[in-house]
Amino acid sequence: MLTGRLPRPGTAKRPPPWTSASSPGCFSCGLPGGDGTTGTPPGSQPTRTTPCGELRRATYAGSEFYRRHHAGLHDAPLDRLPSVTKADLMEHFDEAVTTPDLSLAGLENHLLSLTQGGGDPGRPWMGRWWAAATAGTTGRRGTFVWNRSEWGTILASYARANDWAGISAGPTRPVKMALVSSRVPTHQSAVVGASLRSGLVPTVRLDVTAPMDQTVAALNRFQPRVLVGYASALKPLAAEQRAGRLRIAPQGVMSASEVLSPHTASELETAWGSAPFDVYAATETAGIASPCTYRNRHVYEDLLIIEPVDQNGNPCRREQPEPSSSSQSCSPARCR
Repeated sequence: MLTGRLPRPGTAKRPPPWTSASSPGCFSCGLPGGDGTTGTPPGSQPTRTTPCGELRRATYAGSEFYRRHHAGLHDAPLDRLPSVTKADLMEHFDEAVTTPDLSLAGLENHLLSLTQGGGDPGRPWMGRWWAAATAGTTGRRGTFVWNRSEWGTILASYARANDWAGISAGPTRPVKMALVSSRVPTHQSAVVGASLRSGLVPTVRLDVTAPMDQTVAALNRFQPRVLVGYASALKPLAAEQRAGRLRIAPQGVMSASEVLSPHTASELETAWGSAPFDVYAATETAGIASPCTYRNRHVYEDLLIIEPVDQNGNPCRREQPEPSSSSQSCSPARCR
């Protein structure tokens, strides 16, 4: 877990960048990392009445893979469970899912038809499933699927980033959002963007590979309240803003999917007058953490459990540094 006791107000030279539900929270905004009452720390014993316990019970009831993979450990603390890599999950996908009407072959055919036929990724497949795939940059593409209730949680986790950044939607003030990212319909950002289209969240999706003059013209026409993109896409847009060709005044600029370096963050702040919001998310989990208005990043502990591990998948010792963009000692990517 990303935890740690925070200093008393007034004793720290700068606000801590991470907070979690097990710490007092953000002394600047009072926001915790999450609910804290619904999660289960890795070393604790989940009961069947907790959300985590209910999830494990349903998983073992419906998934042959997890019954086998966790044999003898169905009631064990989370930190005793063996890891599940993306390759493991894809190799045993049909056994891992808990519903018999899903198969990896059928899901891949659906995603292929979206890519080749230009379908609407926001419309549920078979009337009940939303699907997305990772880019496969680590060597094995991951494919993931959610039912209506689960997809609602995914959308809520992304909406939380706006809420915690102080950007609220309402009937009289819609959140006009521009996303500069991949237009590939199998990417989760495309599925989320297509699902959120409404009068409250007017959205324009711009291809990160499009010519810069086209992107600038589209943004000038749309005038977004929120600008979202990869760090590598936002940096040249900041240069266009400083040069006077791009003329937008977003309430918030959000960087996602890539590491946001301090140098790039400074360039974005110079261009638009306020520090960007560095949102941490993944296809497997959706939102993981996002900043409040004071740019302290808060972990979504009511939606997931984070356990920093080393390159071999072993939990980091408490004295080891927490994972960050500048530290390679630990990686927060672990599923059990």
